[in-house]
Amino acid sequence: MKKPVGNGPYLVDSYTRGSQMSLRRWDDYPGDDKAQNGGVDLKVYTDANTAYTDLLAGNLDLADDIPAAQLKNVKTDLGDRYLNTPAGILQTLAFPFYDPDWNKAGSEKVRKGLSMAIDRKQITDTIFQKTRTPATDWTSPVLGEDGGYQAGLCGEACEYKPDEAKKLIEEGGGLPGGKVTITFNADTGSHREWVNAVCNSINNALDDERACTAAPVGTFADFRNEITDRKMPGPFRSGWQMDYPLIQNFLQPLYYTNASSNDGKWSNKEFDDLVNRANQETDTAKAIDLFQQAEEVVRDNMAAIPLWYQNGSAGWSDRLSDVKLNPFSVPVYEQIKVS
Repeated sequence: MKKPVGNGPYLVDSYTRGSQMSLRRWDDYPGDDKAQNGGVDLKVYTDANTAYTDLLAGNLDLADDIPAAQLKNVKTDLGDRYLNTPAGILQTLAFPFYDPDWNKAGSEKVRKGLSMAIDRKQITDTIFQKTRTPATDWTSPVLGEDGGYQAGLCGEACEYKPDEAKKLIEEGGGLPGGKVTITFNADTGSHREWVNAVCNSINNALDDERACTAAPVGTFADFRNEITDRKMPGPFRSGWQMDYPLIQNFLQPLYYTNASSNDGKWSNKEFDDLVNRANQETDTAKAIDLFQQAEEVVRDNMAAIPLWYQNGSAGWSDRLSDVKLNPFSVPVYEQIKVS
């Protein structure tokens, strides 16, 4: 993006790629959602902790991601200038199905066993201070039942059952090479903390301190390059932030054969056929029912491990008021008022 153009309540005043974008109120904007402030300067941070430090120091007015390391302090630091609200975001572990070790007969038992070796409640309680919720399906509660959300669909496969986890992994032929490596980008999102916690949980469940290893990649760009080049040695950090509130958006882009965000290259004819039928259906309720059947195929194959539903979080300075996050966890900038 070299010359961004806005069509909302702001004009793009200046833009420095990878650094900052300055928006200024467009007084002639014809819409109802006119900006309640003079403009917004959007800054790029490669470390959420640095942004949080700048917020406390008065060098930043709004941080739209509170890092995990600061969650235990945020209410003391900010009081009522802190917001945590449900968002259409799901964190998962994806698998490299282009690797025969993860795509052979019985491997779904290994994936299910790994899922049951993860103590989601302990991780969301301790690492994320209860600001995330253990996932029980592959969508988000933000959808509601009308949008296709199925609470509890994952069943015991998303419950912490270490004895059953060990049994399933053994029945599935064991971990490829005797161990599993979880790859993640280390530059954003507090991923290091939770990946380490997931590995510790797996190691404890399997009584093997070497069963799981965390493998950080320095930047998100390098991480994405390795995914695109199909270099993942095992499960890797994945997830989805919805584009629109419908079950279709959580399934088709991620699991349909050769779909745009199907990074693990999972392919299943039954799933594809159900999605095709759903997309041809003119009755929305019937389409959602077909997508829900497709999600059951994802469950039965453990095409990805759902970890937790992620809330949106934000903290702001005492100069601001009327701060809200939309269902996509993005600040509603035009409603913010500046004193």
